[in-house]
Amino acid sequence: MKSLEVFSTLMASAAARTHIKKSIIDNRIKFDKEVLFHGDAEFWEDYDDWDPYADLDTEEVEDIMRRIAAHMDANKDGYVDSEELTIWTLFSMHNINAKWAHEEWEDIDMHGNNMGMSWQDVCNEEYGFQFEQSVDQYGPRDVEKFDPDNEEYYEFNRNYNRNRAKFEASDQNTDGFLNRDEWLSYNNPFKHQEVKDKMIEKIMEKIDSDQDGAISLQEYLNDWRIRPSDANDDALEYDIDEFKEDLDRNGDGILEGDELIFWLDADLAGDANDEAEHLMDTCDEDQDGKLTAEEIVNHYDFLIDHEIMEHGDTLRDFYYHDEFRK
Repeated sequence: MKSLEVFSTLMASAAARTHIKKSIIDNRIKFDKEVLFHGDAEFWEDYDDWDPYADLDTEEVEDIMRRIAAHMDANKDGYVDSEELTIWTLFSMHNINAKWAHEEWEDIDMHGNNMGMSWQDVCNEEYGFQFEQSVDQYGPRDVEKFDPDNEEYYEFNRNYNRNRAKFEASDQNTDGFLNRDEWLSYNNPFKHQEVKDKMIEKIMEKIDSDQDGAISLQEYLNDWRIRPSDANDDALEYDIDEFKEDLDRNGDGILEGDELIFWLDADLAGDANDEAEHLMDTCDEDQDGKLTAEEIVNHYDFLIDHEIMEHGDTLRDFYYHDEFRK
């Protein structure tokens, strides 16, 4: 009887953590949607030279940092805990990727006709690999033979299913190409709820072999385009640690709900975890594992230069958008 009570308590605790995490993610998605011009090319270009140190005085910076801290505090308990810090950092990193994607588009769309990128173009852009026959303005491209046991193809192979699902979800007009807006969605798929939901739906169709709506450790380990025949113990141990430490946020042994956001870009999730841990270690003055608004304000000069503030762009958003002046 006692073991049953303990089990029930653990399950209730896990469910509570899942609900809290979902609230944090929903809060960040809502925040990004409220920034009406965030991700818009013209807005970036208009304020490309914006510098928080040059354009704001100390009092303005501190005021903005307090308001940012209030938005980061998703559960409104007066603190920013490690989970809130990690999720905010992860979404900030996606926003940075979208900005880079916009800058890359000018080179990609060299003729200015917005013709878009095929799946092969995306593979070539991200990995430099050409596995399908195609022709560009210079003629037929050389085709490589994909070898799952070749370490050169490891990242491509490991991320293939998730990237392909992201491509198909971002291709909203289903023409097989990503235009400019779709390319930005590909690089920041969680900014739009419909893209996020479609991406999760497509990857679950591929990887969720028992169709229980969650990703088990074994399903996670099976997530390859073609599983290598010579996977070594070190690589397996790394993947297991990544699953347990970075992705399974509530420790229940499966990935489900908004935990899938971390899995869909596991590398970035790992970076966000590391970054958030570094920020917490630096800014947590009383070492209680959470940040007050004042601790965030006291370290604004450190935080501004990091991904969590999008290297200063988050302050710009708060400064120029009236909805955040409260």
